[in-house]
Amino acid sequence: MKKVLLLALFLLCVWKCYVAYTLRPVRLGEGPKAPKPPVQKNCPRATPSMNLKGFTLSPLAEYDITAKILSKKRYYRGDAAKLSPIDFALGWGLMSDEKHINRLKIKQNVRYYFWKTKDPRHLAPITISSNSANCHLIPATSEIRRQLLKVRIGSVVHLTGKLVQVNKANWIWKSSTSRDDTGNGACEIILVEEIRTILPKDP
Repeated sequence: MKKVLLLALFLLCVWKCYVAYTLRPVRLGEGPKAPKPPVQKNCPRATPSMNLKGFTLSPLAEYDITAKILSKKRYYRGDAAKLSPIDFALGWGLMSDEKHINRLKIKQNVRYYFWKTKDPRHLAPITISSNSANCHLIPATSEIRRQLLKVRIGSVVHLTGKLVQVNKANWIWKSSTSRDDTGNGACEIILVEEIRTILPKDP
């Protein structure tokens, strides 16, 4: 019994160390690390819908983004969490520069992304909102899910996939297809088909 308790305590310590590591932000220094905005293209007309975990996903656009992870939030409850277990707040352009990011207080909750500036003379709200987005991520495979969950805040990632509308019975969850909107309905819902960590580079 004592050995079992010691093993459980050891595993708990390992888990806490792992969580602490993954939650500790990566520091990349000043300067834009993802200078270009996302690339969005219309899907071919013949692109079919797909079924995933009991949901119907209808492609709205092909999506390619390289961005800095400003924040990440794991979700566990509700239908949406079954399909999309994690959200990334992503920043590009000026919002991938730690010179500006460090002046902001950023958090995520109830599948929204919130920011508050520490300096009213900082970036204009329109600049912040048009260079960042809250993204609901749907992993296309279990391996992509694993990568999404382990990548650290502050990293620069490259995601490719599709913006989608999700349907299940009478429930509809539709992605934004604009980078200029804010508020309810402004989040991107991305079926992630590929993820690569750009920065920091592997040793």
